[in-house]
Amino acid sequence: MKPYWELYLRLQTIPGVSERTAGIIIAKVGADTEAFETVNHLASWSGLALGNNESARMVNRAGVTHGNKYLKTAMVLAAMGAKRKRKGGLQDFFYRLSSRMGNMKAVVALAHKMIRIVYAMMTEGVTYQEFKKDQRMQEYVGPTN
Repeated sequence: MKPYWELYLRLQTIPGVSERTAGIIIAKVGADTEAFETVNHLASWSGLALGNNESARMVNRAGVTHGNKYLKTAMVLAAMGAKRKRKGGLQDFFYRLSSRMGNMKAVVALAHKMIRIVYAMMTEGVTYQEFKKDQRMQEYVGPTN
């Protein structure tokens, strides 16, 4: 991990991502994301993208795509850990989804969101920054004067 130590530490700033999970992400994805054109390619390759069954203009949702089973398992376990963090944005996201789609589907959706965060962190070289709920709403609505 020495050549990727900085990335290894940055990945651990995401709630739910442990040392082992960060190591698996680096081992499977690599230190850079040039193999993946977009974040959707990474999500599909990792097996966290939704599948569609389409026939005669009827679209039926399918489960997640087949992908890298090690990365998918690591991200789902990280999502299960992130939903337990107190007062975090990822926990809020999980509970908003779980109320209408069930816990396991919400965990997979949270894992998909987390792999998108990983992609952004790798491409832009930033660390994860957690906002409180009122700060997220203020960013969304804009500052009030």
